[in-house]
Amino acid sequence: MSAPNSSSRRSLLAAFLVAAAVLVAAGEGFRALAAVLGRGGQPGVIRSEDLARLPLSMGSWRGRDDPIDKDVAAYTNADALLCRIYSNGSQAVVLYVAGGVRARDMMPHRPYVCYPSHGWTQQGDRLTQVKLTDGSTLPCRVYTFGKGGLSSQVVKVLNYYIIDGRYGQDVSALREQVRFGSDAVQYLAQVQLSCTVGSMVDASQVQETLEQFMAQAGPLIMHLMPGSGVSPASCACQPATGPVVEVQP
Repeated sequence: MSAPNSSSRRSLLAAFLVAAAVLVAAGEGFRALAAVLGRGGQPGVIRSEDLARLPLSMGSWRGRDDPIDKDVAAYTNADALLCRIYSNGSQAVVLYVAGGVRARDMMPHRPYVCYPSHGWTQQGDRLTQVKLTDGSTLPCRVYTFGKGGLSSQVVKVLNYYIIDGRYGQDVSALREQVRFGSDAVQYLAQVQLSCTVGSMVDASQVQETLEQFMAQAGPLIMHLMPGSGVSPASCACQPATGPVVEVQP
């Protein structure tokens, strides 16, 4: 990947915020699930100032905040939002975290709905388990979307959820949790990491970049969640030593 300039950074962020701007997912089943989840928990458990404690430096990665447009932020109805661009030499990724408890308002968006609705064509969907630096395993999905034309682009999106201190790879984890009652979910966070490149050839190595970054960032994001009792600044960010296991869905 070439060094990110102002234009490519805008393109990277624009591609990512496509999903952030379309949080009302389609489907009667999902709306019914959101209505149930919307009745549980206590509002405001996750705060933006808590998410802002995520270190700007993680290993060789250096981050900078990229504030979300106020209209987009208001549209999400999330209790807390974080959008940050992390760079490591020629590599750049966009990290987005949304947190809250009112799933009826803060509808977790699904990349395979949001991106195609804004002109992107889905080219892949892979279930991945990333070995994190704290020894835990993060289940997530990595989506691939492309846009044709003279300015062909490919975006890789790594997406997962944190539900009351547990990882979930997709909305099926929410459905599983709601089996225990409408008050079962105390807080919910959605984490998304994306990277946009110029071609599918360049994209072939992007998933490895996303997973390497998340191996370090994953534990730190979890430590920002309510009840963790651990300061993210006290967590050592070391390269992942375990393998990344990928399973085709």
